[in-house]
Amino acid sequence: MANSENPYQLLQRVAYDVERVKAWFESLDLDPDEVGRWEGILRDASLGLSKREVEVCARILADYSVREIAKGLVISENTVGTHIKSIYAKWGVTSRPEMRRFVKQRWSRGRESNQKDHKKRQDSSLFRVMGK
Repeated sequence: MANSENPYQLLQRVAYDVERVKAWFESLDLDPDEVGRWEGILRDASLGLSKREVEVCARILADYSVREIAKGLVISENTVGTHIKSIYAKWGVTSRPEMRRFVKQRWSRGRESNQKDHKKRQDSSLFRVMGK
């Protein structure tokens, strides 16, 4: 404590700052659960994105604005734009609706493939148990 605040004053100030930040996040009316779901889908689909691109893309798919993404990830709006351009270039899409369709198509194909692989593993395990 370089200034003359006593511990009680310091705690009051910190509590006030925490409440302001909490109120700011709530005012954004964002759904962190939806972002988490999209991040999981993007990781599962193996779509060739960097970790930061996954974070940006998940927020785009959750209908966040560029400003909300920038504030939430503590990066500039220009950086968000750069990540979006990179994602578009990697996937060959030009809009958010195209991005959403691309992810859903790739994810559903990946799920079908994983289900087939799982069924093959189950079948081979069954044959081993049966001694065939």
